[in-house]
Amino acid sequence: MIDLIKRLLIEFFEEIQIEKWPAKERELVSRFAFSKLVKNTNKESEFYDPAQIGLEVRVEQIKGENRKEFVCKDLIIWKEPNSNAWTEFNVPKVIMEWKHNNSQPSKYDIDWLKEYTKLNGECFGIAINIDTNKKLKLTATLIHKGEIKEENWLLLNAT
Repeated sequence: MIDLIKRLLIEFFEEIQIEKWPAKERELVSRFAFSKLVKNTNKESEFYDPAQIGLEVRVEQIKGENRKEFVCKDLIIWKEPNSNAWTEFNVPKVIMEWKHNNSQPSKYDIDWLKEYTKLNGECFGIAINIDTNKKLKLTATLIHKGEIKEENWLLLNAT
């Protein structure tokens, strides 16, 4: 699943670079979900239904002082179709947090994903930043089991 996401992010980056597509965070997330993820269901045995994708959906928040019970995340791939924070299969396979024009993935997102994946070891976290201001650039950090597996898991610069 992670290799598929990486390949799709590369394709996505190449497309928006060629098109010089103007967008901000929500448009980028939406386009990636619908133009890449939806079209590639059934390419992996664990990703077989578009209903596994969630945009701006809730997951259970990590316990802590002054924290809400649930928190929304940019893009989620669930284990089972039609899952959500209140269903039986409520731990995602992947949580992707996106930022736009931050120069790098958000430290807050990385720290949150580290904590979440430590508690939910089957979940992968991906913190992404896409810069579109001057020269297009995508940077992504891969997190699993409470650790940064690869800080520059994906580093793409416009040509």
